[in-house]
Amino acid sequence: MPSERPFIHRFWSGREIPADYEVFEHMWQDLNPDYNVVTWDERCLVDFPKLKPVFDDLYRRDNGRHGIELYVQLADVVGYALIKRWGGVYVNCDMEPVRPLPEMPNQAWASYENYTDYRIVNAAIGAPEPQDRFWQRIIEGLPARYFANPTAEMVETTGPAYLTDMANAHRDEIYVFPKEAFCHVHWGEVAPGGDASAWRDQLPEEAIALHHWGHKKTGRTNRVETATQ
Repeated sequence: MPSERPFIHRFWSGREIPADYEVFEHMWQDLNPDYNVVTWDERCLVDFPKLKPVFDDLYRRDNGRHGIELYVQLADVVGYALIKRWGGVYVNCDMEPVRPLPEMPNQAWASYENYTDYRIVNAAIGAPEPQDRFWQRIIEGLPARYFANPTAEMVETTGPAYLTDMANAHRDEIYVFPKEAFCHVHWGEVAPGGDASAWRDQLPEEAIALHHWGHKKTGRTNRVETATQ
């Protein structure tokens, strides 16, 4: 999908996308007219054959397509792959933009989830050009990370813990935005099945988007909450 404009990528799989997430897509485009906003679906998985063993195992583990883990982990992996292939910006579908994107770093980037352990979240990531070295490392290392313990917590195998470990090992290759840019509200502050709408009028000037944490679950159940139905 060649484009003269850089991409803002999103990815959705499984159930019908919620109406408010479709609104967010239009908001991203309206606020960032110099970008081409694209919401990808599962048809794009064939574009990443090196990741097929991971995709296949995720589907095997949830062959009824009922678990939130499947869809969250697909988004983890596809987000990395889209940025590695196309460059640009990737944002989760549950991110509501509140301001235009600023001038983006001239290197791979992500953002902090919190300042307690300085975990780096993969809900908003990017690179100025395709084939960025840091995202190549992420893709090259992902199958080994996943298959070392595929039933571990999804955060550890494909999500923020994996991204944080790689960033800590290659700190000169990635810029990390402050948490206020994309994750001013921590997932622990959002009620199960809820969203971050209550914070919409309380965002700092640094905020680029409001992360609603639509995959928030009750404990460790496998039930998809209302926010993602």
